[in-house]
Amino acid sequence: MSKKTHKYNKTKRKGNNKTKRKGNTIKKIHDYANKGIKFLSKINNLIDTKEMESDDPPFICFISSILSRLAYNRNGILDDYLTIFHDNIINNDFLIDIKNNNINDIFNNNDFFKLSNIISSKLCIEYARKINKRLLDDTRPKTFPIGVSSKNVMYISITTSNYSSVYIIADKIMNAIWVVFKGTDSPKNMSIYSKPSSLISINLCEGERDGTIGGIFKILSEIINTIMNSIGYLSNHFLTPKSSTKIFTCGHSLGGALATIFAYLWIGLKNNKKSPYYHKHSKNSVVNKICCITFGSPRVLNGFAIKKFNKFIEKEYIFYRRIANEGDPFVNIPISSTVFDSGYFHPDEYNINNKHLVFFCNPILEKKILSEKQIQYNNLHLCNHYKKTTDIKIQFNSMNIYAHSLYYYILYYNLLNVTNYTGEIMRYDYKMKKYSDFYGGDTMGRIIIAGGESNTRIGFYDLYEVEGRKINNDNDIDKDKNNKKDYYKMAIDYTIPNINIQDNYMTKKVFDYLLKNLTVYKDDVKNNTNTNINPLKGEVIFLPINKQSVFIESINCYTSQFFNYID
Repeated sequence: MSKKTHKYNKTKRKGNNKTKRKGNTIKKIHDYANKGIKFLSKINNLIDTKEMESDDPPFICFISSILSRLAYNRNGILDDYLTIFHDNIINNDFLIDIKNNNINDIFNNNDFFKLSNIISSKLCIEYARKINKRLLDDTRPKTFPIGVSSKNVMYISITTSNYSSVYIIADKIMNAIWVVFKGTDSPKNMSIYSKPSSLISINLCEGERDGTIGGIFKILSEIINTIMNSIGYLSNHFLTPKSSTKIFTCGHSLGGALATIFAYLWIGLKNNKKSPYYHKHSKNSVVNKICCITFGSPRVLNGFAIKKFNKFIEKEYIFYRRIANEGDPFVNIPISSTVFDSGYFHPDEYNINNKHLVFFCNPILEKKILSEKQIQYNNLHLCNHYKKTTDIKIQFNSMNIYAHSLYYYILYYNLLNVTNYTGEIMRYDYKMKKYSDFYGGDTMGRIIIAGGESNTRIGFYDLYEVEGRKINNDNDIDKDKNNKKDYYKMAIDYTIPNINIQDNYMTKKVFDYLLKNLTVYKDDVKNNTNTNINPLKGEVIFLPINKQSVFIESINCYTSQFFNYID
């Protein structure tokens, strides 16, 4: 053997020894790791690992999910609201916390509600069991809980032929007003997503590029002044005068999209000095900040508007969180480029630093639920601030309609019947002097006011009146001078809805007149029982509106103007 070969073999043997030593070291590391795992396993017998991993949304989001669910009720919400919030399913101390604590801390469970996140999650499951059991029982009595009065709660609901309902709820214990939008539950509001206007953002204000989905914005703009007057009425006539009243808005599905737009508009309406609702000129005590929480909401604002929305979050005018279940198809519509500002965004999608605004949660519902007992509460609703995957193909394959139907342990599934016309307000045909089920005639509005230990009152009004169309003889908008349908105009309206059509004539004076002329609902019987508070037609209240009437200017530009002021 040559010296060279011998030297090589010696070097090789040394290398083998090093490999053995390295292998022994790795083995020891594995041994120590296994011992560590066994030690941690013993600890995990004492501590629930699911709790350690849990990052559920704040407790205020759970309250918002309950209210978003109640907005789907066909026959009013008062009996369920009182049972849940004033009959100790939800501890009253939490309602008092909402009244007493600073809204800036609303998403901090420890500071605001004196709750740890783990205890908050356990409470939510405990409460949800009782709430779902009640709401799934279609035979439950429509009566107030025994010994509980409606003196601390009053609400106004607004419904139109174009949309279902929004509830403006005032609670004296919270000293707060909730604007809760009903979600997608009918063919009409489902059709919004299929219109061409859902693919193109409509600019809200001339000279500005912030835009939204025209069809969804139109739903809100047709009743925006009615909502604002409802808030003012409840604040002045029901809640404690001259006290700081907090404002919240929430909703599920389409309701979440409307809540997002409402929060955006609220900032301009309450903070712009040109607005008729400017908070320093307003006689009510509702604060100029707003808390907005959404569940399974689609995208609704373009990049230019979201930039402003995020600025309001940064400046603590808007306190915002959204909850999105993994696999929920609705949170990814409209399908939109998130590269260009003309595309649609969620606030957390536009700015990578805003990931704390969203909770992506594991859906714990994989099939149709027929009873509360089928809900697997033990499969914790684990959430985090990042999607499991950004792969579009994987996301598409994992889509599941059931993921849209249970949010923060509260079940929505049995409400999502988008083929049901039976709950929609009818239109009124003045020529035929009768109501119509579908698209003939004027769009009607319905107001219901309930609670405050008063009789439930109700009334119908012509939405075309408060939009000024009757004044301009423009109520037959689908006909030309020859009394024939203008299909070209109908196509334009379908593609690009006119977002400047608003309830501009719903001033405080007209709103007060409307409330004064509401009638006690005929099915409202003694001992606080409401058998069916969902009439779809009724006697029309003609409002004092004419060419000399004062009207409110378009609300579309107030937010953009205020943003330019603070930016």
